[in-house]
Amino acid sequence: MRREAYPPLRPATWCSTVTGRIRFVQSVFCCSFCLVVSDNCDCFVYVRQYVVLFYQLVMADQGNELFSSKLVNKVKKSQTREIVSNVAKFMKAEADADRFLIDVKKVNARVSAATGVSERTVTRIKSERKKVEESGTSFETPNKNRILPKRVTGLDDFNLGVVRRIVDNFYLIEKQLPTLKGIQEKMRSDINFTGSKSSVSRILRQMGYKWRKTKTNKKILMETQDISYKRFVFLKKISQYRVEQRAIIYTDESYIDSTHVSKKGWSDDSTAGLAVPLSKGNRLIFLHAGGEMGFIKDCLVMWQANHRKGDYHDNMNHENYKKWLTEKLIPNLPPRSVLIIDNASYHNVEIDKSPTSNSRKCDMQAWLLEKNIPYSHTMLKVELYEIIKANKPAYKRYVIDELLGEKGHVVLRLPPYHPELNAIEFIWAEVKNWVGAHNVRFKMDEVNKLVNDKFESITVDTWKKICEHVRQKELEFIGNQEPIENVIESFVINLGEDSSEEDDFLESEDSNAADGDMSGIEELGD
Repeated sequence: MRREAYPPLRPATWCSTVTGRIRFVQSVFCCSFCLVVSDNCDCFVYVRQYVVLFYQLVMADQGNELFSSKLVNKVKKSQTREIVSNVAKFMKAEADADRFLIDVKKVNARVSAATGVSERTVTRIKSERKKVEESGTSFETPNKNRILPKRVTGLDDFNLGVVRRIVDNFYLIEKQLPTLKGIQEKMRSDINFTGSKSSVSRILRQMGYKWRKTKTNKKILMETQDISYKRFVFLKKISQYRVEQRAIIYTDESYIDSTHVSKKGWSDDSTAGLAVPLSKGNRLIFLHAGGEMGFIKDCLVMWQANHRKGDYHDNMNHENYKKWLTEKLIPNLPPRSVLIIDNASYHNVEIDKSPTSNSRKCDMQAWLLEKNIPYSHTMLKVELYEIIKANKPAYKRYVIDELLGEKGHVVLRLPPYHPELNAIEFIWAEVKNWVGAHNVRFKMDEVNKLVNDKFESITVDTWKKICEHVRQKELEFIGNQEPIENVIESFVINLGEDSSEEDDFLESEDSNAADGDMSGIEELGD
């Protein structure tokens, strides 16, 4: 074969259209066939040039990609499928015409024609893309209803603890009967609360508070028996474990958003404030454990959340938590440790869960028979379930309790709304405050590095100070429990558990303020 017989190399011309690219590939394969049937060196060089040019063409296409798509391995919904169909139809029309139907430099017009949306929409999406790339988030559907935390009543655990202390201080320090107005004023000064009295009543109801009648026919605010008893049991057990000099290990999960910054900071007038993206960005979840000896070795795990809706607990499950326990925590725990955990659902997966009120009658009977609990075969389901409710606390067993118990450790669950009794919560606060003060790029890799750096800087001395602070909180609760109980007992008329309804919150405010005390605070009688 003669070199002059080969077609000229014109990839820039051939590959400017869809058909041209197809011809270019065909030329490579034609020349490859020639190489097979003839031992011609010129032919070999010629084919190699085609292959190199084709590789350069592919790499150029990859280099022209604007950003990596997040649609890979995701289900394509109806609108996405329609747009893909429109783009395929448009490209097919150009392939049939063997030319660009719209000038290649008119990007918005080409995208609009290909996708079937207006040029104005294309412009808006291109503008949104810049924000998405800067914050590392994904495109969001406009006007979509999302689960958002309630700005006024959606207080975090720490602020709920502050609310409980406000109520207690009315009895212990101010010697006054708490009312909604009085609590609202304290919340405004302590946690910058901006809600109404109705919002205060919803928060108190959420925390398990109820009103009880007093001897003056007014109403007094009380914690439910359930929360008071769980706190009493926790304090009694942890006091005993401290006497036994067992290692107290605190563990929990928390999160931080890639756009997390401190709410306040120093600045002069020479520079503008830091522009924080409106979106919270991606979310980093971290899980760790520690105590007076510092962090437990090799226990830190961090991962990017799958979604940002609802609570961060949604990004953890029982299987992952159990894997962390068995592979990370338990092998590194001191002997006979006490593990302090909260009441997340994946901490409380039961073994041999007891029947519920919706269970079949035969299942209820089988459970009672297995536990050797007497019952009559003539009993109705409602009767059987009452027996089960009375007995099931004694037979409740948790997966993680058994897992740790096999190694000589015990699990102690915190009472609800008491984060101040978990030392690691104060560690989270230090980490978040430090990241917020140093986060200027709002990128996940940067936040990940900041979190790691802060964890490495927290010393054993820091842990000891925090654990001592928590121990003092325990003593404070123990010291306050009986005085509060005595004060309340002298005013409560024992009318039974159902004597006060939840919708009495605002009514009790009106009745307590009706005697003319406009301050919203009622003094206790002698």
